[in-house]
Amino acid sequence: MLKIKSIIAVILSLLVLVLPSCKSSQSEAELKIGVKDIQGVCNPFYAESEGDSEVISQMFMSIQRRDGDNKLINYGGGISYEFVGDSQIKYTVSLNEDMFFSDGKNITIDDVIFFYHFIADATYDGVYSDWYFNDIVGLKEYYFDDVNYQDKILNIEKKIESNYSSATIETEDYVKYLVETNLEGRFNGNLDSVSPSGVTWKEYIGNMGYSDDLASLGSNPKTDDVIEFVATIEAENNRFSYNPKDWYRELLYKDYIGGNYSDGTDIDTIKGIKKVNDYTCTVLFNSRNINAVAQLNALLVPKEYFSTEYVKGSADKIKKIDRCNVGSGPYVVTDFTETEVRMSANEYYNENECEFTTLRFIELSDEDNPINYVVSGKVDVVETLATADAVKKLDGKNVRYFIEDCDYYVSLFLNTRTVDTPHRKSFIGLSNVNSAVESKIGSYYTRPLRPISVRFEEYPSDLTESYYSESTYSLYNINSEINMTDVSAYYCGSEEDLEFSVLEEYKNNLSQKGITLNIVLTDESSLENAIISGKADMWIETVYDGDSCDKLEYYNSVGRLNKTGISSPEIDKMTADIRSAAGFYDKVSMVGKLMDLVMAEAVESPLYQLQTITVYNTETISDSSFTHGLNIDGYTHYIPLLKKN
Repeated sequence: MLKIKSIIAVILSLLVLVLPSCKSSQSEAELKIGVKDIQGVCNPFYAESEGDSEVISQMFMSIQRRDGDNKLINYGGGISYEFVGDSQIKYTVSLNEDMFFSDGKNITIDDVIFFYHFIADATYDGVYSDWYFNDIVGLKEYYFDDVNYQDKILNIEKKIESNYSSATIETEDYVKYLVETNLEGRFNGNLDSVSPSGVTWKEYIGNMGYSDDLASLGSNPKTDDVIEFVATIEAENNRFSYNPKDWYRELLYKDYIGGNYSDGTDIDTIKGIKKVNDYTCTVLFNSRNINAVAQLNALLVPKEYFSTEYVKGSADKIKKIDRCNVGSGPYVVTDFTETEVRMSANEYYNENECEFTTLRFIELSDEDNPINYVVSGKVDVVETLATADAVKKLDGKNVRYFIEDCDYYVSLFLNTRTVDTPHRKSFIGLSNVNSAVESKIGSYYTRPLRPISVRFEEYPSDLTESYYSESTYSLYNINSEINMTDVSAYYCGSEEDLEFSVLEEYKNNLSQKGITLNIVLTDESSLENAIISGKADMWIETVYDGDSCDKLEYYNSVGRLNKTGISSPEIDKMTADIRSAAGFYDKVSMVGKLMDLVMAEAVESPLYQLQTITVYNTETISDSSFTHGLNIDGYTHYIPLLKKN
């Protein structure tokens, strides 16, 4: 069978000379695409920047892709499932036959199985490095390289709680942590820089009563000595403002895994992944999970190309490959610089013929409006944030554009540790900040009425009113035992951001009710500690769509993203039920109920969901290209379908 396939591949490679293909049947045509942040990492396992991700989207097919309704549909293959026993579920991953990489070699299920095993390697630290969280039979044994990993992890967690929490950690260990992290990025040794308290570190040290001790370091102390000095002060006086636990957890896990991997690995396969034939494998999950199909939606990458030097435990061998020359998608990389990537059509891509035989991804300047690049003809396609000003620039121009909702929304979160339920309801009722959004964006946004992206089918689209309104303030505030008149809102960003303008309007809304809102600009680590310590009563944060409407991580009491501290047995059960839901309509019903439960707890208020605009230059691209709908994830799937003018 394999021999026959090889012969077919050779024959096909010869036929390329006489049969139509992207390269031979079309005259040379170039499409210029404007993107941000090209890093030149043409490696499907490690490309993270916006520009590099766009390149990867053209170089590698996936098993499935999302359509205009945000549903996964078959592309390079398909994924089906069947229930096994009371709780397990078996997924069948299949590939289309007669697909080839750009070097003419067959794409088989071995390439998919390799993809799964590589991203489950504990030494891998790329964009899929949390894949091992999936509940696949044997996955964690493979990741930790230890069949008894559960006992080891339990011991590590016990050690963390007893030795490294803010309450239990020894001062020496605390100082070590603060020094290694530069006080979680808050202090670089410059005493004239501003501390989180709003004054310089030198003033802060004086206010704490340590001026004489600082002077004893000399007139020109070494930076390392200053950092250790300040770290000691913080460890002794301000221990609950930092989070040493996660840092030591990572250190202990790294030591544990490193010990297992150091002398060679013992577990070479994931028990729940079985090859059926050259184009099919099965993956057995211990439990039902609505995210499973998306998690199994592998990129079709060539095992032979990447596994030349790689064995489990040596992910760095693949990480050093910053340019992959073999792909499965419509285009392959031929050249790249710091500001541009050039791709040519893949003659073995069997989905369609590419009328544009060359792609040029061109990095756009941060200072210029991306729309200007299309209007001036410097690029043919660009995707950017939709605003009233952006759309106005396109009036009378030779362009076509499409507008769709972004894959994220922005929310106001409230801290249950410091704000009681009546106040949370009141604060949400005052969170209409449409004026601030419209002043910068115009009408190109949506305000989700429940904390879920409007792009999901499960979003309750029949809603017309917010759960709480301004009248909620008077309704709930009188029931509170403590009248809060001074609260703090944190945000990771700058005063130039839309989020800051939103907070300014919110501050005005609260002031009209006699409430003072203190806006604090911070970084991620400081935000987390401010939430835990109770300094942050509320904060603004972006919520990305993810693979599904699953909200367990946000609202379940054990969720990894549950920063609000919400804890409700009813919500815990509902989030678990949604994650394991089998039928679509059951899931829709449960999501609606969950949204009401979450709003009743008043821990999140969605503020806005922005929109993107994709602009096409019709002097280069034929208007007949737009007879199809647009993909929910933007224009990337339609690049090989575009027709030249």
